[in-house]
This record gives sequence, C-alpha cells and structure tokens, in this order.
Amino acid sequence: MSGPTLLDAVLAAFGDTVVRAVRPSSGPNPAITGVALLEPGDRAEPGQLVLAIGARGEQALAMAADAARAGAAALVVKGPATGPEPPLPVVHIDDGVRWDQVEMLARTAVEGSWSDDASVTGLPALAETVATLVGGLVTIEDAAHQVVAYSHTGDDADWVRRETIMGRRCPLPYRDHLREQGVFRRLWPPDEVIAIPAHPAIGANKRLAVGVQAGSRPLGSIWVQHTGTPFSADAAEVLRGASRLAALRMAAPGGNATMAVPPDFAYGLLTGRVDSELLARQLGLDAHTPMSVAAVDLHDPEPDSAAKELHLTQALDVASVYAAAYRHDVYLTRACGLVYLMVPGDGDGVGDWLGGLVAALRQNLGTPAQAALADPVPKVAEIPAAKEQAYQVLLAVAGSGEPVVPIGAVRSKLLLREALDALAAVPGLRGAADALSPELAKSLRAHLDAFGDVGAAAAALHVHPNTLRYRLRRIKEVSGIDLDDPDQRLLAMIQLRLAD
Repeated sequence: MSGPTLLDAVLAAFGDTVVRAVRPSSGPNPAITGVALLEPGDRAEPGQLVLAIGARGEQALAMAADAARAGAAALVVKGPATGPEPPLPVVHIDDGVRWDQVEMLARTAVEGSWSDDASVTGLPALAETVATLVGGLVTIEDAAHQVVAYSHTGDDADWVRRETIMGRRCPLPYRDHLREQGVFRRLWPPDEVIAIPAHPAIGANKRLAVGVQAGSRPLGSIWVQHTGTPFSADAAEVLRGASRLAALRMAAPGGNATMAVPPDFAYGLLTGRVDSELLARQLGLDAHTPMSVAAVDLHDPEPDSAAKELHLTQALDVASVYAAAYRHDVYLTRACGLVYLMVPGDGDGVGDWLGGLVAALRQNLGTPAQAALADPVPKVAEIPAAKEQAYQVLLAVAGSGEPVVPIGAVRSKLLLREALDALAAVPGLRGAADALSPELAKSLRAHLDAFGDVGAAAAALHVHPNTLRYRLRRIKEVSGIDLDDPDQRLLAMIQLRLAD
C-alpha cells in the first residue's frame, strides 16, 4: 500500500451494518499500522487497531485506557456506546458480527490481504468456479464497471463480453441499456439475482447478475453470460454465495482477500491442536455452541497425485461458494485428503444442503464424491471427536454410492466394528470357524444371516436347499459347531465377522 491506512478507511470497509457508533463522533482520524485481537490484560502496540474480545462496559473502558497509554490507534468493542468519553477512538460494532469477520475486514483494509496461504486464490479462481457451477461465462466488475476478473472465454462469448474484456470495462451502449432498464438500481441489496433478457440489437445474450456489497458500500457485481445451454437449477444460490465471497476479496486492494476464516483457525477447530475456547472466542462463538461436522471424500480415481491435489482444491472452492450461499458461519478446511465442514447448530437441514453440494461436486469434478455427517456435538471442544466419527462413517460406506450418509444410517455397523475390535484380543476366540473352507464359511454365514431358514439361505447362495443341507452337515463334521446351540451359533457368527 502507498501509505498508512486511516481509521476512516477501516470504518468504510466495515460498512454501516457492522458499525453501530464511533466515540468520539468527531475527532482524530488516526493512522492504523496493524490489527490485534486482544483480551483484557493483553498489551497493545503503538498504532494498532485493537479488537477487544470479551470486553464490555467497564472492562471496555479499562481496555481503552490501557490501549491509549500503549499508543494504540483505536479500539473496537461489542456492546452499546455508554460511559464517559474514551481517551482514544472507540468503534462499537453489532453484537451479531463475528470477530473473525471484523478482523478480516480490518486486515484487508490495513494490510491488503489476510493470508498468502489461501486455498481459494482470489477473484479469478472464483470466476472460474462460478462459471463451472452456473454454466456460463463470468465477469466480475468493480463499482465503476471495470473488469477485475473473468472466467475462461471460448467461442460462445457475445459482443458485449468480448468488448468488456478487451476494454476492461462494460461497453457504454450496454451500460446505457442496463441503466434504462433499472438493472443497476436492482443490484442492491446484493442477494437479489437479476435475470436480464437478451438484447440482440447490441449483441448481448441474456445474463444473470448479482451485486457485491460490504455493508452498505457497493463493491461491484458478478455477471454470467448465457452460452446456449440452460443455467444450472441452483444458479441463483451459487451467485448469492459467490457475491458474499467476492465481497471479502474485493474489500482488499488487488482483490485477493481470502475466506472469512483463516485456514489455520478452521484446521485448529477440526483437529483440536489449538485451544478450542480461545479459537471460539476469536470466531465469535460461545465455547458451548453445538456443532455439526461433515466430511467429504471425492473418491478420486485419478492416479496422478497432482491431479488429485487440483481436484481437492477445486472441491474446496466449490464448497466455499455453496457454504457462503447456505449461511455465513460454515467453517471449511481440508485434512488427510478430505474436505471438512463445521456448522454451528444441531444439524437441522445440514444433510439436505450437503446433498446439493455433493451433487455439484459429482457433476463438475466427475468424481463419485460422498459426504458423511457425524452426530452434533454439544461444544466446540468436541469437534475433533465428531471429525473422527465422520471419517469412520466414510470408511463404513465407501463404495456404496450413497451421496450423503448420516451416522444414524450406519451406527450399528460402527458399533459392531468397535465390539469386534475389542473381541479380537480375547484369547482363544478364533477357532472352529477358521477350520472351514471358504465355500463352507460362506454357506454358514448365509445360514446364520437367514436365521436358519434353509430355503432363504440357499436362494442367497444360488444353490439347491439339499446342497446347503449337505454343507451344513459337513460344517458340523469339520468344525464341531452345533447349529442347534444358540451360544455356538453366536460364537460362530463372531468368528466369521472377525475373519472378514
């Protein structure tokens, strides 16, 4: 950046929906040299914008005094603007805004980027993702209608798109047409997705458009040109999610701000490698917030590791767009070749949303993606346990083809696996069934699964009932298992399961 960022510029990045009051209402406009998330008792550095986590009322006033003595530039707190005039500028923000969102907006205004290690590389990657998901040619423009990113262009580009990309700006005749139709007025608020009819006289195919906005501040817009094939059924949902992600990136010079939650934060939540209560406070979560955790496996058949890595990155891009459309507080990260999603709440509706995400991944990446949903956990600290549970569900259903599998669908299978793992260590448990040939073991398993119904078991084996009866006699001769004894039947079943 060319010079220090002034407090007014940070407030503009926050927007009116975040900021509730600034005290004093008039006065200095200090230069911000850095951003710090601090708690009561932490020491600020000169020039910092201090985000005061957990400080309200008298604690906030005390932090303001301490920050002023340390030379901090300003303080950001949640809660009403009350009490005596503070010794440095204090920004009061809405209680419903997460601290990680505030930090992201502040850092992008001050530093120009959240992180250089983003899984989603910026607006060009977003444009390509939206083009793939919606089925069209995407252009992202700033508030002055200047092009800041666009998707790959083929032979389907109309005159307006070609002129827009070549001139880096929407051509004047089409801008005048859109203005006459009231399209620009309808782009705000940004969640409204607008369908714009074709205008053959200008050389414009039909389009979809959505505004991009930070608070009440317009940042730009996203446009999708029709190419002759229908837009996807969930095009509006995708564009709403893309608008929210674009707002995070366009708030920073160069359009490279990353997702609202740094990868380290989300990974820390998932793995428990960082103090969960500290992370929860930084994300604006109560440590006792219930959380739902899902794991997504692409089941990528691609043998090349570089191609697998590309698919995984693309999957995270797609999931980011769908997550932003779904709600504002979905936390995403990747671990061990899987994509994990963490959603505050009791899991209501998450399974249906995951179904749409998996369908999009299957269609656009060409892999048999599959998602597993763990039981909701009662607090943030138990997210790692839910991660392991979701992973175990994926192992249990691999190859089944089911798009989304909640743990309730395979709970008995997982519990049985745990019981068998424990029983495997019992001395002498293996024995009689191990003496059977594969054909006799398969016949015994079918007989036990059919609760002794010879006809049903024979049908499952595709043999005559008399053939099965002969095999059952041989089983007793070879192994000594008495199938009339319920204890021996149970033991035989356990032995067969252990042999799987």
